[in-house]
Amino acid sequence: MGHAHALVLGIPYLQPSRNLFRRPVQDQFTGNDRPQLPAGRKKARKLVFGIFASLAEFERDQISERAKAGLASARARGRKGGAPFKMTAAKVRLAMSAMGQKETKVTDLCRELAITRQTRYRHVAPDGTLRKDGLKVVEGGRARHRHGKKH
Repeated sequence: MGHAHALVLGIPYLQPSRNLFRRPVQDQFTGNDRPQLPAGRKKARKLVFGIFASLAEFERDQISERAKAGLASARARGRKGGAPFKMTAAKVRLAMSAMGQKETKVTDLCRELAITRQTRYRHVAPDGTLRKDGLKVVEGGRARHRHGKKH
């Protein structure tokens, strides 16, 4: 339970930075230490908090359903989300030919192609041969499934 929830419910919330041994605050009208809410009021506050929590959960579910419906609608229209892949067929061929040469520095090659070393090694082996993802790019398929889902 978070700090805000504890305050709404009237539950003392302890923080390490607070001085736990300070003197209690006195009510300016009655002089009593820290007046307590009547039991019925605490229950009502708890009920209202529960209702608002349920409404928030319902709204969150509604937003999620709308987002999923929007993505499904876009998919039906032929749209696929996400950024385009960095590796193109031309970049794979260039990396293959460059890695076949002994004097090629991987860091410089990756910088020139605007890709990471991991992307380069995922598509082209150190000896310049194609790997599975590189073969997919050269053949015209997509390089890799994002998040384990097929596009």
